[in-house]
This record gives sequence, structure tokens and C-alpha cells, in this order.
Amino acid sequence: MVGATFEFGGKPTRMRRGECKTPGGKLVAVGVDVDEAGRATACRIDGDFFIEGTNDACDALLRDIERALLFGDPVDGAIARHGEARLVGTDAQAIATAFARAMNRSEHSDGAAGIMGRQEPVADEGIADETNREVMLGESDGEGTDGAYGVGVHGMNGHDANAGDVNADDVNADDVNADDARARWEALARELVVTHDRPRPPAEQMALDEQWAREVAAGTRPATLRFWEWAAPCVVIGRFQSEPDEVNLDVARDLGFSVVRRCTGGGAMFIEPGNTITYSLYAPLWFVEGIDIEESYRLCDRWLVEALRKLGVDARFSGLNDIASQSGKIGGAAQRRFPRPRTGVDASKRAEVPHEGAGATIDDPRSVASVAPVEPAVPAASAAPAASAGDSGAAGEHADINGGMGAVLHHVTLSYDIDAQKMGRVLNTSREKMRDKAVKSAVKRVDPLKRQTGFTRDELVNHLIGEFGVSGLETGLM
Repeated sequence: MVGATFEFGGKPTRMRRGECKTPGGKLVAVGVDVDEAGRATACRIDGDFFIEGTNDACDALLRDIERALLFGDPVDGAIARHGEARLVGTDAQAIATAFARAMNRSEHSDGAAGIMGRQEPVADEGIADETNREVMLGESDGEGTDGAYGVGVHGMNGHDANAGDVNADDVNADDVNADDARARWEALARELVVTHDRPRPPAEQMALDEQWAREVAAGTRPATLRFWEWAAPCVVIGRFQSEPDEVNLDVARDLGFSVVRRCTGGGAMFIEPGNTITYSLYAPLWFVEGIDIEESYRLCDRWLVEALRKLGVDARFSGLNDIASQSGKIGGAAQRRFPRPRTGVDASKRAEVPHEGAGATIDDPRSVASVAPVEPAVPAASAAPAASAGDSGAAGEHADINGGMGAVLHHVTLSYDIDAQKMGRVLNTSREKMRDKAVKSAVKRVDPLKRQTGFTRDELVNHLIGEFGVSGLETGLM
């Protein structure tokens, strides 16, 4: 095991880290501070999992789980106390296993109590954000580190580069409830606006993305499909990921990559402006009402799969949130739901801080001041997939999107091309993440669209925009 010893409050503290990847799901990690006697004094959970709920609810859930680990209480009990927040992609057993690996203890106990042996914990303030950490990888199938500093979850030109392999469980667009999907898209198309945005710096992209979602949630912006343009390279980490464990920060800085955090969960994205295609769908919450999380991903990206198939790409859904072909991953998605704002709260000025330590909800005018207006957008002439006049469904009765009923943010990054060598230098690697993969290399598992289509990036973007009856080049949206 590799680790480091530091002095905190005059007492030596050793920092350790353990990881657990749920097969077919996401990775969760637990960073633990231990004293000279090997007792846990603080811990912090991170990973590429998702949590459905407000920032306050998500942070309360994670803090309670961290306390359970320290106090030796069952993790599932902590989870059960938080009905307003729901873990997606990981579970109590995976969290307990990650903690056990960090502590170098048995992974087969039920819950944290069995793992911790009911130790006497330190005070609650020990649950704190860890900065400038060096890490210790807990044992995982006898494998150590992958030759890199630290252990993390890795990305590609898209969310969560190491997500589920393409296999027999992958779902074609035709397998999703087609009639219901058509009805929902037909209702959304009545107000959907499609825009091809100008290039923006990474931090501005993050602020704009959340701002527009909140405006749709408040009923002050119509449903919108925004195609991004990146003004600079960056690494975008997920809402619950640990920055120093995901990114080789010194290398990233030397190569001109900033690191920003998005408001959704999932894995890291390696962004180079000419090599990625990113879009966001900001839709009223009724669009995904009554369907589970996995179905909502497939609903939101149904049009994309069909658009790629028109180009001869054997596109399909893979795992929870990936788009893939037979040859590998094409891209990945992340999603978050925003409730209707409380009365008297200006949705355009209310920003939330993602989970980083204790977390908080703040009023932050910077999220608005840094965002410039977008050029006039174009309403979609039609939506894909279209519905016949006779189609009907529950979504139709919610066609008035100005009611402020909440919103879903669904964003996707596709790999147009990839600089694998540079990505390998900027991002850390995780053997645990790759443990259940048939192909043990994130780079080999990526199948960029440039190779599959032969299109230039601009041609491909315009093809996607054209699926909604809009041409990005002809309408001046560039």
C-alpha cells in the first residue's frame, strides 16, 4: 500500500483511499484519515455516481453516510433516513466495501458496523473536505496502483469514459416505449427552441448550463436544446468527484487545461474544442414524469441514436448513461432534475455549490454576471422522433411549459476525435473502475465519430441540428 503521513493538530494522520465499482454501475470511493493507531478520524465519499435530489438533500445524505462509517453504524440505515435524495449507480454495500478497502479490512461484512467494529469515533467535525491529499489505494483483487499518482475515475471526450461495455444487454432505440416517447417529444416540440451557441470558456459553460435549467424550472425560459462550442480545453469533473484524484493537476495546468465542476454526477470529461460535440436539453419536468432514471436517459437521447443511425452508425444505448456502437463508446450523458423554485426566489440568480466537503446552498450573483446573452435562437420546426396527429399520451396535457413546474437538465458529450496520449497524461487511471470491463483500456473502448462517419465536425453538428428542422449554418446561429 502507498500512503503519506501528515500532522494535523499536532497529531500524525495517515490518509488512505478505497474504491468499489458496482458491476454495470458506478464507482464510489472513500478517503479516510487514520491516526497512529489505525483508527479512522475523518472520511469523505466521492465518485462518479449520481444522486437525485437538491444540493441540500444530497449533502445531508452524504454527510450522514460519512458519519455512519465513522460511528460504525449500518450505511443502509443512513440511506433510508433520506427519502428526498436517492443514490443512483452505487449502494450501501459498495460504499461499505470502499471503506473496508481504505481501512484494509474484510470486504464481506454487512454494513459499516461490521467493518468498523464499533470503534469510538472522534468528534463530528472530523468529517471535512480533504485537500492536497496523497492517497492510499485499498487492496482490490490483489491489484495496486496503475503507475499513476493517486487513484481515480477517468474520462474521455465524454462523461465517464470507462462506463459499461457494449454487450448483449445494450438497448436499441426501438426497444424503448416508442409510442410514449413520440407523445412526449411531440408535446415538447411545440415550444422547443434549438440554438447553436457561441464559444464560451469552461467556467461560463458550467454557470450557463445550471442557470438555463433553473429558468426552465421557473417557467421563465422555454424548453431549449443548446449545442455548445468550447472556447478552451478543460477537464470537467462530476458533481461528486474528487478533483485531485481525477486529474493530474500539474500536467493539466502545463498543457493549458482548466478543471471545472459541473452540477451533475457522472465521470470526468476530457475536452478539446475541436474533438468534442456537446449539447444540453433543458426540458420541463413533465417530460420525464412517470418513468425511471434509466428510461429518462433513453428518452432524452432517443433522437440522437436515430440521427446517428441515419449516418450508418450502429448507435445504441449502453449501461445507464452511455451511447455506444459495436466498436466502443461514442459518448455519455448526465442528468439532473430541478424542482420548481420557492415563491420569491429568483431562479436566474440562485446558484448551488456542488458537494465539496460539507456543501451549501448560496445566493451567488457570479453565476449570472459571468454569463452573456445567447444570440437569438430558433424554434424547432419539428422534433425527432415525430408523432402522428392521432398520437396521445400523458405528456400532451402538460404542453404549456411556462407553468414553472420544474425542469430536467440532460447534457451529452460525444467523442468526435481523441488525442489519447494527451488524455492519458491529464487524467488519472483506476484499475478498480476497469475491473469489470471486457476491454481493459479506456482509450481502446472509445470509437470516435470522425472515424465512423467521415464527416467534418461542423458537418456532423449541422446534421444533428437538422434533425429538428434547423440548419446551424444557414440560420446564423454559428
